[in-house]
Amino acid sequence: MSHAVELAPHRYAGLVAPAVDRTFLAGMRTGQERGTELSRRYGGPAATGFLVEFRTRLGEPGGTIDEPGFAAVTRYRDAAECRRALDKQVAYGMLHRRPDGGLAATERGLAFLAELWRLHAEVTDELWAGHEERVVRLVEAFGRLLAYALVLAAEQPD
Repeated sequence: MSHAVELAPHRYAGLVAPAVDRTFLAGMRTGQERGTELSRRYGGPAATGFLVEFRTRLGEPGGTIDEPGFAAVTRYRDAAECRRALDKQVAYGMLHRRPDGGLAATERGLAFLAELWRLHAEVTDELWAGHEERVVRLVEAFGRLLAYALVLAAEQPD
């Protein structure tokens, strides 16, 4: 028997947040344990750090990160250290600086990301094996949260 309960979106988000946190942390921890060798093959964290951080955007066809986007993501870190780390990753041949100042993954960087995505898929599959019903419930819950966020965004003045 299912009983619908009306919850304010912020309360609903607070209830699902622990599940999201556990899921995210378990996936990242397992992926990181297995990803050490993958990263090492490509030069280690000094070569792959920002590729991992920007994997979603840079892994897309034609995916780039512009200077304001890079600055926004790294805003709480030392800017000079970030630039030095970025210079190293360019020198390793993992990232390419575009004429407009943006960043793109090189062929080598894209190969690393393809392997990383495969690793993430394997880890996720293993972590969620036997939990199909939970996955469905979480996907439905996230769908409702996303729908609410989109409604709120549409209602906000520009």
